[in-house]
Amino acid sequence: MGTSVLTTICYYLATLQPPENMLASATESLVTLIITIVGINAAFKANGGGTGIRFIEKTVSLSFPLLIKVCVAGLAVGVIIGILDIIAGIGKFQLDWGTSISVMAIEVVFYWRLVTHIKRTA
Repeated sequence: MGTSVLTTICYYLATLQPPENMLASATESLVTLIITIVGINAAFKANGGGTGIRFIEKTVSLSFPLLIKVCVAGLAVGVIIGILDIIAGIGKFQLDWGTSISVMAIEVVFYWRLVTHIKRTA
């Protein structure tokens, strides 16, 4: 429940301004979906696949603290992108792609850490 609430809050805070670059937004959505599917599958396999025990409990209990760390890292990346925009005058096109790539990278890190922690508990 806490993970869902925190995810929703972070998502809506991140999308206060609608995207202008629809290609970057569509690419981000598609890659995010692929990362999610691959990440959950990798976590399931790290738990032992069909013979593993307590996959849901492990995933939920490990996801919440990881999500907090990832949100903090995401905010830091957002601040850095904002500072670069102010200092270097990054164009809207580069800003949209930079944001999309950052979101995808943060999600990869989230699933990588989740799989690592699940392997330790399996």
